[in-house]
Amino acid sequence: RIVAVLLLATRAAALRRRDRADEDADRRRVAVAFWGINRSLDKCWPSIKARILKPLERVGAVSVFFHTFDVKTASQLLGGVAAVPGAAPELALFRNQTNLVAWEVEDQAAFDATADFRAFLRARRANRLYDDATVRNLVRALHSLRAVTEIWTAHGPFDAVVYASRPRGLERGGRRRPR
Repeated sequence: RIVAVLLLATRAAALRRRDRADEDADRRRVAVAFWGINRSLDKCWPSIKARILKPLERVGAVSVFFHTFDVKTASQLLGGVAAVPGAAPELALFRNQTNLVAWEVEDQAAFDATADFRAFLRARRANRLYDDATVRNLVRALHSLRAVTEIWTAHGPFDAVVYASRPRGLERGGRRRPR
């Protein structure tokens, strides 16, 4: 009899846990963290919204966070310099079309003045990887990733976190643009 009572009590507790889990599914919290310089966010936005944000919104409440640098141009991985629309259009897009919770636009010149790029540049020269401008951009990207992590963790906890940047290939419906 004691075993039967324990089994019934265990089963009842499991059912209560399942009911709570179903209720929690309606309240799942998902953070989407954008980071780095999103040069062509306007071109990628329809795909990001359709392939990242909309599916996550079906799962739970989506909170958006972002960190970027305030710059007008940026060197590209394959060389050259590209115009960057700056942080204002990104901020407007996020404010108007997402649940933007927190963000930071950092002055890149101020970051560069305090960042120590020497070890990264020495490694680059020793291994003949990339050029100096690209190495600096990689260090900035890692800084931005860390910064957006600090931003969303201040508003957590979250059940899931998705890190998003301007991925290559999401422009124009997911097809790669010819070079």
